[in-house]
Amino acid sequence: MVTEHCGPAVHLHFDLDDTLAHTAKAFRPSWRDPSVLEIVQTLVPDLSHEEVLHFFKVYYESHGCSWLGIADNFGLPMRWVDEAYDRHGDASLKLIADLEVKDRLPSLLDAASEMVRLRILTQAGYRYAESVLDHLGVRHHFPILRARAYKRTAQPYHIILAEEGRHEAKHWLIEDSPANLKEATRLGFTTVLVGPRDGEADYCFPDVEAFLESFIAGSLTP
Repeated sequence: MVTEHCGPAVHLHFDLDDTLAHTAKAFRPSWRDPSVLEIVQTLVPDLSHEEVLHFFKVYYESHGCSWLGIADNFGLPMRWVDEAYDRHGDASLKLIADLEVKDRLPSLLDAASEMVRLRILTQAGYRYAESVLDHLGVRHHFPILRARAYKRTAQPYHIILAEEGRHEAKHWLIEDSPANLKEATRLGFTTVLVGPRDGEADYCFPDVEAFLESFIAGSLTP
């Protein structure tokens, strides 16, 4: 039986794409969906499809989310981002059935959930995030799913601290993008970088399963 940590509650906030689920690289083909071309061409009418793909990739690298980057550049409201996500999300939803389901993930989350509170913090939309978690068979582990969270700003972390406590809980962010960890680090989160990228974090692991194994074994401290 796993014993719960003494002291303040511990909350693990997991990114989704390429962290909890190995989705992003598999889903890049959705960038070629006609919905992407149509949405971007409403802003820049003369771009070819290949130019739109380049446009999309540039904003993905600069902002961690193409739609948020485009909205920031063109001064568009978050309502526009929500609508773009919904339209493009339909293309990504078609690919979820092809995602790899790792046998170890549910059992590791079972063990972790007896020790700490598990959360999702993703820039993706709710419908997409819930569909991925359902496919992986782990939706029930995450009573709180925060979607459309722009992790390169302080806003989502301030919301977490306001809703779940700055002093009453210890917060961890588990991510594949080093850039998405910077604001969390500044606000006192313990940060975990998973995957092949180099970057600054309190802990680095090759994948989320390796992190969970070490955490459950009690090898890590905030």
